Amino acid sequence: MDGKDLQFVVEFKYLGHIILHNMSGNADIDREIRNMFFRANILVRKFSKCSITVKIQLFKSFCINLYGSALWPQYSA
Repeated sequence: MDGKDLQFVVEFKYLGHIILHNMSGNADIDREIRNMFFRANILVRKFSKCSITVKIQLFKSFCINLYGSALWPQYSA
């Protein structure tokens, strides 16, 4: 652009999301799955004595993060 070479990268992190050169969302989905397990394990450890109702509400509000899921057109496991 404007006489300058553009750098090509295979993977780029933008606003916390991993964007791959082939428009696959696999890396971002895998990252989010790992984060969900991490947050769920924290809940299990810290709130083990709470009722199941409280645990479900905490899981829904703390562990399930679908922000940016529109960037995930398909997932190949």
